[in-house]
Amino acid sequence: MIFADTETTDLTEPKVCSIAMIKVDQFWNIVDTLYEMINPEKEVSLNASQVNGFSLELLQSYKTFRELADKIINFVGDEVVVFHNADFDMSVLNKEFAECGKTVDWKIIDTLRLSCDILNSKHKYVKHNLNALTEYYNLSNLRDDKHDALIDTKMLKEIYCCLMKDYKEIKNTKDFWTQRGLVELAHYPKSKVCIGGMCYKTCDPNRTREYWRGYVWLNSGDVVEPI
Repeated sequence: MIFADTETTDLTEPKVCSIAMIKVDQFWNIVDTLYEMINPEKEVSLNASQVNGFSLELLQSYKTFRELADKIINFVGDEVVVFHNADFDMSVLNKEFAECGKTVDWKIIDTLRLSCDILNSKHKYVKHNLNALTEYYNLSNLRDDKHDALIDTKMLKEIYCCLMKDYKEIKNTKDFWTQRGLVELAHYPKSKVCIGGMCYKTCDPNRTREYWRGYVWLNSGDVVEPI
């Protein structure tokens, strides 16, 4: 299994300016790491720079994504890749690979979806970002004032382990989904302050029904195997 994160130039026409991946064994020990700064060949927006600390001037001496694409593909191989908010990361990566004339069909787990479905079904009011989940699970927050892809992957690994414990607890609850129904999941009262601040993130019962027993899917959206 691989835990991964990217930093990008902006949110409108994003290019990858940093990527980190850590590979773990069955005991959750880190056995290999890929961590690359990338020349995005475009300016980093002011908002993004305030978050990740990057600028084109800082990054222009590094390799471009095209030069690193094969290295990234080979590192992943046939492993399952875990992202937080995978829709965003994979949309950016798919576009980058397409510009290189390459495609990937990785098996993806999205901890944002897991967090929403698992914690909402437990009626826990938690904002579903890494900082809030770290606080909720009482884990060490490794971040300083800037986001770093490698640090975020290490935090993500710890959060995923905690989510899986909760997942197993819920899955083993007798007739859990029959008794409560998926519609009851997670509509936060707007007046409720949750861990990490105000949270308006809700679960789509249809999406939950589709993904709950799987969460591993290809870029096409097809669920390929259970956790």
